[in-house]
Amino acid sequence: MPLKEAHRSGGHGWDRERRRAYANHLNYSHHLIAVEKSTNRNVKNDRDPDGYLPQVMSYRCEYVEIWIRIKHAWNLNMDQDEIDAINAVLAGC
Repeated sequence: MPLKEAHRSGGHGWDRERRRAYANHLNYSHHLIAVEKSTNRNVKNDRDPDGYLPQVMSYRCEYVEIWIRIKHAWNLNMDQDEIDAINAVLAGC
């Protein structure tokens, strides 16, 4: 999950230590997923599942499940468009 998305979803209220812990959290292997630079800059950027989903259809279910786990683990909010996009993906899983 992009740092900016975490910030918009409630991370703006975190203290410096919590922000640093989130940005460097490596205990969960899916917390930071490497993508090609061009994908990150031009397609994924800081978008939530309403604005970006992986091109590989077979990975979308796992992607939104990871997204949900991270949101819950860090007590981050989801807006309705994000929830709707996630539910649409999960309906096909």
